[in-house]
Amino acid sequence: MKVSMPDWAGLILVVLVIMVVYGWHQQNDPRPRRAAATSSAPRTSVPSTPNPNGRDIGNDRELIRAVSETYDVPAGLLYGIWRKESAGLRSGFGTGAGWYLTTDLVARGGRCLREYNAARCARWRESLRAICNQRRGGVPICTPDEVRTSYAFAMGPMQVLPTNVVTVREDGTTAWTAHAVDFDRDGIVDPHSLPDAMAITARFVRRSFEERRTANPGASETDSWIWAANSYYGSQSLGYYEGTTAGRRGIQDYWREWCDTTGLCRSGEVFAAR
Repeated sequence: MKVSMPDWAGLILVVLVIMVVYGWHQQNDPRPRRAAATSSAPRTSVPSTPNPNGRDIGNDRELIRAVSETYDVPAGLLYGIWRKESAGLRSGFGTGAGWYLTTDLVARGGRCLREYNAARCARWRESLRAICNQRRGGVPICTPDEVRTSYAFAMGPMQVLPTNVVTVREDGTTAWTAHAVDFDRDGIVDPHSLPDAMAITARFVRRSFEERRTANPGASETDSWIWAANSYYGSQSLGYYEGTTAGRRGIQDYWREWCDTTGLCRSGEVFAAR
């Protein structure tokens, strides 16, 4: 087909308009760049922490005590978060209600997209990919599309947000956050491993506690720990620490259970929510 010069000029104009619109969209798209879609684990060394007093961290009670001593966080509080978040899951992830396939969360009408927005869900997903891309024996530690998480992509026994472990930058490179730690010293930061997950949680809660005391010097230790525990859950903290009238147990209930079953708490240690 023969095309006249005016037709060529119009075609070139259309192409130029498309290029300009595409370039603007790339610069202003709020979602992370797709270069991060297969985010690799950070190349920097894995942050690890020595086990104080050589405790047997294969034993749940001793693990909680070891993490408590390392990060100066009440053992009962850590136990409470663990029980609250996963009912005491020891590793991996659950498959019952409340545990979602990550692919379903970002599918059309997915729970994460309904609760939040595409940009936030994409950030969580890319951080999860980076975590899974760590290798043990040359094999990735998990398959991102097969992992089950909360609707906010929280992972494993302590429901650790992946962005609390790995930051994915705009260019797709990754870095460990201040909370990341390899507590069992196997060379992997793994939120599906209870020792690592417990330590990641402790670092987050301890930091929140210190920030509270700094911002509110008059706040009591009791109130500061309650605030730190609630901050772990995020903005929807109502009933998280204190429980609910519907019979759902809160952190303080599990904390009391820890004290009753271990006998390791000081008198009056369990902090009643105000």
